[in-house]
Amino acid sequence: MKMLHEIIVKLKTGRYVKISASEILAIDHTDFKIQMDVLIKEPKESDFRPLIGVCHPQYYKLKNLSLWQQKLLELQYAGIGKKQIQKILNEFKKIILGVVLIQPQSW
Repeated sequence: MKMLHEIIVKLKTGRYVKISASEILAIDHTDFKIQMDVLIKEPKESDFRPLIGVCHPQYYKLKNLSLWQQKLLELQYAGIGKKQIQKILNEFKKIILGVVLIQPQSW
């Protein structure tokens, strides 16, 4: 799995949220999906960790959603607002479109 881009956001609470786009599932140049990983780090912690594990009360709620809906909900649970989520997704799209357009044609 190849990581394409990573963003670390510091929230007002001191929590850090790391969002990384790790894979492109491209159908064509206009329709593509981003596989995101969402990790958090609290102020007193030394490493990033997944936000929602098996012990989290919302874990099974997420299992009923699509992978994309899960990641968007994880971003909201991490404390990132909808406007900031949209900004991050737009940044990922710009980078990914650049990668898709730069890749050579099939030989």
